[in-house]
Amino acid sequence: MFFKKKKSELGEKEIEQITEEYTEGIKVIIRKYLPRKARRAMYRGKGGRLTQDEKNEEIQKIKKTGVSAWLNQATEEVFEELSSFVAEPDSLRSELNVMLKEFKKKWNIK
Repeated sequence: MFFKKKKSELGEKEIEQITEEYTEGIKVIIRKYLPRKARRAMYRGKGGRLTQDEKNEEIQKIKKTGVSAWLNQATEEVFEELSSFVAEPDSLRSELNVMLKEFKKKWNIK
């Protein structure tokens, strides 16, 4: 008889590391598709870095929904935000999906 191993939940440190790596991956794709002026305008509107309370709130949200669902949602939000500014939205979507797949494989996220 085969028994499935019970997956251990990711800790706050792992979730924080996953979100930081994912953000860096998204930034690489954004640099490729948006001109510098558009990127700067977009970053100015965001207001800078998150406070510790905001990070903790985001981590709790990720724990509640699950890492995989959060990654899917974040990828979709990025595409919706950028698709109107990009000349080739289909190319952007495919590159985001490839990056998401590779990222999930790297971190062994189902």
